[in-house]
Amino acid sequence: MLVEIAVAAPVEKTLTYQLSDDLLLQLKPGTVQELIGCRVLVPLGSRKVTGYIFTVNVERNSDFKIRNILDLPDSHPLFPACLIPLF
Repeated sequence: MLVEIAVAAPVEKTLTYQLSDDLLLQLKPGTVQELIGCRVLVPLGSRKVTGYIFTVNVERNSDFKIRNILDLPDSHPLFPACLIPLF
């Protein structure tokens, strides 16, 4: 599943990453939409950075290689989905 991530780095737009099957299996059934607002660890260049899930089930719209999310350190969102427009 593809998700849109806002990374904690000087990047002007959100980035698309893949939530691997291994991480999906760790989730409770029916909690995919509840991932919005969760913190993630993702690769960015040669670094690992923190990001936040903004959108789930994103359509693939480029030919770039999509990298996997490395970790979901939180079991629940750090902010509610209703605050996304504010960010």
